[in-house]
Amino acid sequence: MSGIRARLCQSAETLREDDELLENLAARQLAGHATGNSVTNKRLPIDELRHHPLALQRRILRQWLFRQSHDQAAGLESVQALLAWCQTPGDWKKSLPGGMFAICRDGELSLRSSNDVCVIPPAMRITVPTSQTLRWGNAEISAIRSRGIFSLENGIGNYPAACTVSEIAIANRELQVRARRPGDRIAPTGMKGSKKIQDLFVDEKVREENRDLIPLLICDGEVAWVPGYRVARRFAVPSPDAPSIKITVRSAR
Repeated sequence: MSGIRARLCQSAETLREDDELLENLAARQLAGHATGNSVTNKRLPIDELRHHPLALQRRILRQWLFRQSHDQAAGLESVQALLAWCQTPGDWKKSLPGGMFAICRDGELSLRSSNDVCVIPPAMRITVPTSQTLRWGNAEISAIRSRGIFSLENGIGNYPAACTVSEIAIANRELQVRARRPGDRIAPTGMKGSKKIQDLFVDEKVREENRDLIPLLICDGEVAWVPGYRVARRFAVPSPDAPSIKITVRSAR
């Protein structure tokens, strides 16, 4: 019996040493990967996290959660679920225990309290002309028939903003306003090719917390306009006297 007890104690000591080594290794890797505040390491690059063996990923993620004082989210079940979400491409947002949300934006993982996470308004249809101003989140949107070309640009997310789109190009297609979705692109007037909405927001320095609150004008699933930016080529008004639809976005009163 004493021999069994001795072997068990020896195994426990070996496991403790292994655990300590892995924890120290995870801490060093976390220090090299995480960005933001040097104390809390608020953002964690997902690609760099996934580069490590799974056992080390779990420990890095747990330490990252603990350093931000979110112990309730650092349980094994939550960590396993979070690692599974990290395999999902694009941007996403998932709830965690303790009233927290894990948010993936631009390939980096961050945490926010449920009180700080915006509620994304649902997609809404736009009729022309609008019988009354449409309220979408913190924006008021109107649409009227017009002629020619008009543009009011103060930068993405800054209102008022206005544009005209071709009534002929819109035809009988459905117009709606909604938040961005993974894979959204725009082919801007005056430019070649197309651009991801995500990349556009980054280039235009739209703050991360505001990106889901930008109302995109959509025609049959295609981005026709980003308020404060250019109209998509396909929906541009072709001449100064061509029939058009004027879309105006203002801050809600």
